[in-house]
Amino acid sequence: MTAPGAPPEEPVKGKSLWQDALRRLRRNRAAVASAVFLALLVVACIVVPMFVDYQFQQTGAKFQPPGYSERTGKLHLFGTDELGRDVLARCFYGGRISLLIGIVATLVAIVIGTLYGAISGYAGRRVDDVMMRIVDILYGVPYMLIVLLIMVAIGKRGLVPLFGALGLFQWLTTARIVRGQVLTFKNREFVQAARTIGAPRMRILFRHLLPNTMGPVIVYSTLMVPSVILQEAFLSYLGLGVQQPHTSWGLLASDGARAINPIETYWWILVFPAIFLGSTLLALNFLGDGLRDAFDPKGRRA
Repeated sequence: MTAPGAPPEEPVKGKSLWQDALRRLRRNRAAVASAVFLALLVVACIVVPMFVDYQFQQTGAKFQPPGYSERTGKLHLFGTDELGRDVLARCFYGGRISLLIGIVATLVAIVIGTLYGAISGYAGRRVDDVMMRIVDILYGVPYMLIVLLIMVAIGKRGLVPLFGALGLFQWLTTARIVRGQVLTFKNREFVQAARTIGAPRMRILFRHLLPNTMGPVIVYSTLMVPSVILQEAFLSYLGLGVQQPHTSWGLLASDGARAINPIETYWWILVFPAIFLGSTLLALNFLGDGLRDAFDPKGRRA
């Protein structure tokens, strides 16, 4: 109780789930370091290709090892490839394409999976049963085999077909996650209160239920991006992914593997794109683990 004449005590402000999750995420050094690394990598992949021509070919400078090249009079930190192109510039441009494919395909899968799972969980009963049986059937389909067949059937080697093929079945797990969250929240007090005042079903779904499912969805999306990037690398390695004049980390690794032979080993063409790809996948997984811990209600402390 406040003494007479004393200033009133300020009310204690509570923290939202997002504020609490951000506080917990900041304590995770590995997740913070990964987020900083990914931010710097994205900026570099956007900026560097603006000032360096990744397709510039230097006559007589092919397969130059990392370091200063007397033939070109330039410093090539990652060496040059079979056409005399700077491997560092190509790695940054390849990162732009790989990250773009990973992010866009993940967004496509997240949007489809979120809407599908939310409608299934909120509708319930027969609608839910039918929609989930469709998901179960699709789970039984060999995913990469279908993607390969789609890419072969389309015949076009562009970025848009890759977005569609890679995002075609990625939404299944997202739909299950969102459905489970909607089933958990749809009978809570705040939803019952919205129904009592006559709120439309779509308003309840999009205004009250979906915002409460975003935590797990964000966590899963950070783990889906490296999976999509790895699948794109696999397709590019097989010659069904990104095609020239574009490039990606998977295509660079494929070119590097072809450049290695028993007589002369041009290791830098394979090693440096693989380092870019591996470090990015590792950072995304660290960030995903950190977000999962931050949004875990059982791990929250007062």
